[in-house]
Amino acid sequence: MGTIIKSCIILAVISLILGVVSRFTMLPFFVEAQAYLQFAQFCFLAAITFLLYKIAYKTED
Repeated sequence: MGTIIKSCIILAVISLILGVVSRFTMLPFFVEAQAYLQFAQFCFLAAITFLLYKIAYKTED
């Protein structure tokens, strides 16, 4: 469970950086900046959900 949370956060940070850089340069990398930012939001929400599940049910890693 801990590796899923960490990987979601890492993916979200990378996607957030790509989205911000794409927004500032006005050049899309592979997709538009909005797609990167929405994917980052999804990853952060998934990480928060798994973290709350881990806290609520006290699961071990």
